Amino acid sequence: MRLVQIFTIIAFLTVACKSTIGFNKIEQHLSLQVINKGTYGVTQCDSAGYILLDLRLINKTDSVCEFITKSCATIGNILTDPEQVEFCPIYCSSNSIIAIQINPGQDFTVPVILKFHVNISDIDSVKFGIVLFPPELLEHMDFNEGISYLKKNRINIIWSDPIKLYALEGNPFEIR
Repeated sequence: MRLVQIFTIIAFLTVACKSTIGFNKIEQHLSLQVINKGTYGVTQCDSAGYILLDLRLINKTDSVCEFITKSCATIGNILTDPEQVEFCPIYCSSNSIIAIQINPGQDFTVPVILKFHVNISDIDSVKFGIVLFPPELLEHMDFNEGISYLKKNRINIIWSDPIKLYALEGNPFEIR
């Protein structure tokens, strides 16, 4: 049974977005930008610092990109390389599985808060990734099991360029 699930995953991962082009081709037209919003300290007694980032998935294709995530824990689709970065959790009263659709030319933005300690300069650079969990995969696999498998095996992930966390300054405002 386990072997059937693995083959099913591989079959569905050839298409991550609703289109006739496979994931490898569409991956070239999706990009993940990391936008620093600022570095903060909560209290003087807390030795930890916090970085607020926006992770922006940009659809530069001519197709709708659809993937599955959780309504509150969208951060569950996000990972880093290296994995030394600590995410602050998002709390909410209901966390259901939802489908996200990003139309051509649209952006999907997720705010992320990272917690760091004084040794942040020990991390040379970090890449962020977002896992695109195909909706069809839910018919064959539980979301939590599937997202863990995709993360562990580095499948269906759009990666950002590496950034240096200790060099971030950021802007706590935006003018449009």
